[in-house]
Amino acid sequence: MRAFKFGSAVVLSLCALISLGASSVDVAYQLAPRAIVEVRVRAGTVSVSRSDDGLLRVEGAPVAAEGPEIRVEHGRAGVVVSTRREVGRYEREVELEVQVPEGIRKLIVRGEQATVSVEDVNAEVDARTTGGDLAISVPESRGRITASTTSGEIAVASELTERVTIRTVSGNVDLDAPAVRSLTIRTNSGNVDLAVGAFRDGTIDVHSTRGDIRAEFGDRSAVWVRIPRGSGSVEPAPEAAPGAGLAVDSDRFSVSYRIGAGFTDARIGSLAGDVAIQVR
Repeated sequence: MRAFKFGSAVVLSLCALISLGASSVDVAYQLAPRAIVEVRVRAGTVSVSRSDDGLLRVEGAPVAAEGPEIRVEHGRAGVVVSTRREVGRYEREVELEVQVPEGIRKLIVRGEQATVSVEDVNAEVDARTTGGDLAISVPESRGRITASTTSGEIAVASELTERVTIRTVSGNVDLDAPAVRSLTIRTNSGNVDLAVGAFRDGTIDVHSTRGDIRAEFGDRSAVWVRIPRGSGSVEPAPEAAPGAGLAVDSDRFSVSYRIGAGFTDARIGSLAGDVAIQVR
């Protein structure tokens, strides 16, 4: 295995499995095409962005002294970056920055009490944490974006992606995906604010138990928005003039809004929250 200097970091070739463990790391790798990058952090902050030089770069350190060990394992399929705590030691936070090259197949992020941000990464993204906010801004996701947290805010933005799945027990959701074709959002007590552009073909399934939902569609959409009646209000009110771009139909079980020709269905509902539909 060869190793050579690249700036202040060590660049390692792909010819063998590499495992490094240290309280802090500053390394760079040449990845094989369509590699998988996985990051596992118990506590702290994780920032993932696109690299400008075609290398995967990992830089991180514990927030406090005697923090957890940061490990980097490099194999044929890709790279796994993780933290490991010694038995009996209180989990301390780390700050981790990962830059991924263009052409990776998938980014996986797992955390326990971790705040995660992913920016300008054109790949399938799967980010999940039990506690902490998730912010994902992906210009073009090749496949699917999955974001899940037990307690935390989730914000997802993507100009082009096939499928988005978002789940949170307690936390607000903000989605901006003008070209999404399949969308699933589940939240218990958080509000949902979504914009999907000109939606004409695909599926939308959004449900909250106690949160409010605001859904914005482009004026070139062709969709039936079906809202089961709950204890909250629905806007525009079924008995009022729905406004430009909307036609309304209602019964004692649901309220439906037709946008454009209404080619496809979108199901949006909240048991105890308000629902608002807008066309722009």
